[in-house]
Amino acid sequence: MELMERIAAYNALLDRKAQLADETTENNKAIEQARRDLADLMIDAEIDRVSSGGYTFTLSEKTAFSKRGGADEQLFAVLREDGLGDIIRETVNPRTLQATLKEVAEQNDGELPAQYDGLVSVYRYMDVGRRKA
Repeated sequence: MELMERIAAYNALLDRKAQLADETTENNKAIEQARRDLADLMIDAEIDRVSSGGYTFTLSEKTAFSKRGGADEQLFAVLREDGLGDIIRETVNPRTLQATLKEVAEQNDGELPAQYDGLVSVYRYMDVGRRKA
């Protein structure tokens, strides 16, 4: 019966993880809305600083910048032209790397070719999958 108890415990942990992820998403949305509402109230009241509960809340205007999808190479070129190329970092999405190297290994009798030695950590583990019955 220990196996079934462990499966139930594992299942409960996975369910809790999903629940926490949903709650975190909802909480982040609520925080963002509360931030907007609070900023509006502070602007309307012409108050830029208030203390409450041992915290000081300060109203400040911020500007956020993010790159537009599909414009990477153009943006990188402009950054390099402006002498800002040192902030550009090449990255590989971990899931994409996992899937790609899994395929490479499958084509090579389950092992990565030697050129990956010392560049990629490989570890094997036993996993337990879960699907709705």
